[in-house]
Amino acid sequence: MVGRTGCSVLPPLPALMVSSVEFSLDWYLRVVRFQLFSKGYDEGELTSAHLKWAGYSSLLLVAQRKPLPGGSINRFGLRISFWVESDLYALGTRAVEQGGKIALGPVTHPWGIREVTFRDPDGYLLTFCQRVSLPKLTVRSWEALS
Repeated sequence: MVGRTGCSVLPPLPALMVSSVEFSLDWYLRVVRFQLFSKGYDEGELTSAHLKWAGYSSLLLVAQRKPLPGGSINRFGLRISFWVESDLYALGTRAVEQGGKIALGPVTHPWGIREVTFRDPDGYLLTFCQRVSLPKLTVRSWEALS
């Protein structure tokens, strides 16, 4: 068993390395309406922002100040999902009106999840998910679909 530090257990906090914390912060607050929890500065420069979505859902924006060993981060293939309790279509409409770009959706999956995915200014994929009620299939309704 790995040693514990005695601190309370919180869910992981994704930290996204961004080209401009200020620009990304504006996008996250204005387009998808995250809430600002805190900002971090180094020598007067904004270098990080801690954002909250709901409950324990948080995100950390961190300035990519110098190139990483091995090159830049591959943002493609990384998708971060957040649950939405309100109207997913309203969130999508509002985000597009504020300049957000939908990468995928909205789509309703047969397993009862509706989701819409946006691409942030640095190319990260953010998916907002919502549970939906689907009609129950009976043998008769299944035959009608065939």
